[in-house]
Amino acid sequence: MIESKDQTPEFSNEASSMLRNKHAISLFLVGTPGSGKSTMTKRMVNAYNEDNKIAFFIPLQMVDQNQPWNLKNLLLKFPLLWHENKNPSVNKIERDFELILANQDKCLIVFDGLDEAEFQITDPPVEAGINDEMALGDLVSLMLSRQFLPGARIITACRPHTLTQLVSSIQPDAFVYMGDLPELGLEMLIKHYFPSDDLDNMLKTLEVKSPQMYQLIHTPLFFQLFIMLHRLSDERIWSIDTTAKLFSETIKIQKHSAHFNKQDKIEDLNLKLGKIAYKKTMDRSTIFEESDLDGLSVDDVQDFMFSFMRKSSDQNNSILVKLFKFHHLSVQEYLTAEFALNKLSLDDFKEFVKKLFPQVKENENGWLEVGKDSFMNIRTFAIGLINDYEYSEEKIKFFISILCDHLTKIFTKNAMTDASCHQDIIMRNMMELRTERMVTRVHEQLKSLNFIFGGQYCEQKGTEYVTMKIPESFYYFINHFVTNVSNMIVQVNVKSSNNIKTFSQEIQSFNGKIQELKINIACHVRLLDAKHIVDIFPKVTDTVHLLFSVDVPREFLESLNEKIQHFDTTMLQVKELQLIIFGIGKSAAILFGTLRRGEIPARLEGIMMISNPFHISKF
Repeated sequence: MIESKDQTPEFSNEASSMLRNKHAISLFLVGTPGSGKSTMTKRMVNAYNEDNKIAFFIPLQMVDQNQPWNLKNLLLKFPLLWHENKNPSVNKIERDFELILANQDKCLIVFDGLDEAEFQITDPPVEAGINDEMALGDLVSLMLSRQFLPGARIITACRPHTLTQLVSSIQPDAFVYMGDLPELGLEMLIKHYFPSDDLDNMLKTLEVKSPQMYQLIHTPLFFQLFIMLHRLSDERIWSIDTTAKLFSETIKIQKHSAHFNKQDKIEDLNLKLGKIAYKKTMDRSTIFEESDLDGLSVDDVQDFMFSFMRKSSDQNNSILVKLFKFHHLSVQEYLTAEFALNKLSLDDFKEFVKKLFPQVKENENGWLEVGKDSFMNIRTFAIGLINDYEYSEEKIKFFISILCDHLTKIFTKNAMTDASCHQDIIMRNMMELRTERMVTRVHEQLKSLNFIFGGQYCEQKGTEYVTMKIPESFYYFINHFVTNVSNMIVQVNVKSSNNIKTFSQEIQSFNGKIQELKINIACHVRLLDAKHIVDIFPKVTDTVHLLFSVDVPREFLESLNEKIQHFDTTMLQVKELQLIIFGIGKSAAILFGTLRRGEIPARLEGIMMISNPFHISKF
């Protein structure tokens, strides 16, 4: 895995070296909505072209899936039709195709929007020749499995959930995760757009007045929307605390542009855009025909969509047809959620809500598995809209019941890795609930649950961790919606004491109880961290497990033991609290002890291996 955020220098150099020195690879560019995937791939294509190499940019959602394709037409005929409305000659296609086959080591093929494509990738890939015509999904499958053009570099841009749906023969050699903007990058961008503003004061104000907005603007798309709103109405920006509100305010400005000076026309536009978005989303499509616009003109929709030409799929008719697509998939997803809440009948709304949550089931070992989460972004918008605006009480009641039922399924059973990652996604969704009335309403339905947290917040490459901080969504979720935790596993792996300190402070402010807490510390610890760990003990009612998966200095264990011996046991919620500590490395340890309420703590018992694994001493 290549991660664009919080990389170790060694891992970053290793990844960069592989990308520079090995051309014939399949690489997936993965990121959340608005993270800059399409922008990045277009820059790659431009860089190849400027270097006199061969590059193809193929937006898969634009390719007509109803007609058969072969490799030469997809690479050479489609781009000319899409970009320039030109139909190249057969002779030119043949000559250029021969050039591609002979120079695969100079070819880059970019597939953009795999998650938006309407076709299914076949498993296993079909058997076909390089000149054969076939369904688009079959052709893409043969290319991604490297049966066609094995010497070329293929880069595919998609959202994260797409990777889980690919079989091993189509899995990429590597993937690059488009992470959030780092703090320094965000500050540089704000200085660029607002050179005269007080940067520190601006960020501090934003973090205090609108913490959710502060998190959102670390994503490039949302940062752009923030800039536009701030310039048009800087006071309005401070009231935005959900993703839905950010889109709502942005689209509201666009609807009140010079094209629409009458309220009735704005309402008509709102209805028709929502209807188009909803219908196409349910059809798993992002492409609209002119007839779908329902009387709206091209001028009416120019602030929301762009148009392009595509050859008719009717083999007897070679005319070009005008098609439309929203500027960004997130706009279509927002309008879908808004239309469903405003306009669908209650029965239709119930069917819609059921589709927003993936299927959850137990495997034969009793572990949870989560199905395809196609409507993740729409779910985020729906939760935010329910938080921000008034809708039918029956709709809200049903939505919350389905939401809480889903939370019950994924947080009360042991979870496989994908299900544990889905817990993280849902917790980020829940940050959209900001008002006291909605938070209280959901919490009331969840307060009797005993939650299980899987803690999948890091990736590992060999002996190196791709570090990832415990997300803010985790802290927000437990402090607003959770009362009882039966098992909490957390990974603390950022090379800084701040992560341990933050975790300790957040758990101390938690109003509920934790039965069993397991902390896997995969970063170097400092003596001060011993106090932060001990401060957590009063919140736990059964056992605290500490697993140090990096070298643990003896001085730290001594400090931890000292802090435990001075711990005020009257603060415990239970009569006895079990402590189990595992350390590895030069000073490995297996330590255990029992804290009894009202009694002076005893020294931890166990063994410690100093440097030599055969040199064992009592601790």
